[in-house]
Amino acid sequence: NKFMLFLLKEKEFNKIQQQKYLSINETWSYGLGCFVISSKEWETDIIYHGGDVDGYASSLTLYPEYDLGFTILTNYGEGQVVGNTFKKIENMITKSILTKEAKE
Repeated sequence: NKFMLFLLKEKEFNKIQQQKYLSINETWSYGLGCFVISSKEWETDIIYHGGDVDGYASSLTLYPEYDLGFTILTNYGEGQVVGNTFKKIENMITKSILTKEAKE
């Protein structure tokens, strides 16, 4: 995903997009086109954008501090069901990769 790689690579440029412009609650803020989530678990900000329409859903999650990003796509769009499933998959990937990095 070229867009994801660009967002991870061009850190100076992307400070504009990843800056918190609107606070939603204690954890979630809105940046320029993406949510900025303050993760206490990973002690970093997570950049997130997702959505679904007409039976398709997608999720883009970035951990810029760790140079980690992943995209999940599906042709099953059931709103909250897909969102919860994406969250479980994202948590499994993140824990697997970042826990492994911490041990090395």
